[in-house]
Amino acid sequence: MSKIRNQDSLKEVSPRNIVNDVGPSEIDEQTTARRGDRNVEYSTFGRHVAIDTWGVDFEKLNSAEFLQNHMVEAAEACGATVLSVQAKQFEPQGATVLVLLSESHISIHTYPERGFAALDCYTCGETVDPELAIQYMVNILQPEKMYARKLIRGVGEMEVVESDVLKQKQNA
Repeated sequence: MSKIRNQDSLKEVSPRNIVNDVGPSEIDEQTTARRGDRNVEYSTFGRHVAIDTWGVDFEKLNSAEFLQNHMVEAAEACGATVLSVQAKQFEPQGATVLVLLSESHISIHTYPERGFAALDCYTCGETVDPELAIQYMVNILQPEKMYARKLIRGVGEMEVVESDVLKQKQNA
């Protein structure tokens, strides 16, 4: 890890995250990072799917262990690489699970007493599709209602589009 100055603070970054000292408008879709003696091109393109689910079974939403197991499976189902998992069971109820991915993250925050869960999955690049992870979790949670959006990120102004998860549900 290297330390670089970011405005008035020091932050640790990996070589993958080091970018020449230029403003955001000067960084295009392809960012060059230095690794050893070779330059590697990284796309800044990413997809971020967020979904609110309602009418989910209390027991499913109130088990951090159950959610953690399925969130890891969801990440693997979309082809992501799991780096670590943090899970917290709250008292008297509720859970939060964060799965850190090489490609970014997938998370869930639950309110079992309301039958509600908020999920999101963000992945960088084009090889891992976050909608597959979200669809996997929808199949596990079986919500009565859901609202989802997808953000296209890293290619300029963020674009908000309807998630394919909703389209699949409507076609079922």
